Amino acid sequence: MRFPLIFIFGTFLLISLISAKSFALCVQYDEAKLRKGPGLDWPITWEVIRYFPLKKMSKQKGWYRVQDLHGDYHWVREDIVTSQFECATVKEEFANLRTGPGTNFAAVPAGKGERYMSFRVVARKGVWVKVEDSEGDQAWVKSDLLFIQ
Repeated sequence: MRFPLIFIFGTFLLISLISAKSFALCVQYDEAKLRKGPGLDWPITWEVIRYFPLKKMSKQKGWYRVQDLHGDYHWVREDIVTSQFECATVKEEFANLRTGPGTNFAAVPAGKGERYMSFRVVARKGVWVKVEDSEGDQAWVKSDLLFIQ
């Protein structure tokens, strides 16, 4: 009798995890224009850069309704974003970019990442996230300084 309950719970948990990941979107081109509605005739609400993370809320005729790190809603063309990888953006005024996962590691040559600088997530180690920018430069950032999708 316990096996079916464990199996059902495990299946539910797996589906929940897969579904949660499917709501994460990343800008896959150098820039993306976010709009007030689902179409090119709608005003632009924000222009963001490659690897900017967004949360997918719904879909309509080739457009996704998305939520940004501030909780604001926008629309983006579905071909501009991907769910193939995880991405992050600096949510604070700046974040120290380090050569390793800890404050005892030196800063990378760039030193700091400013708010909205965006990255592809490469790895994680504890509370540290290894990220890569659009030019291929890598660094470690403390996760609480990032909005990650």
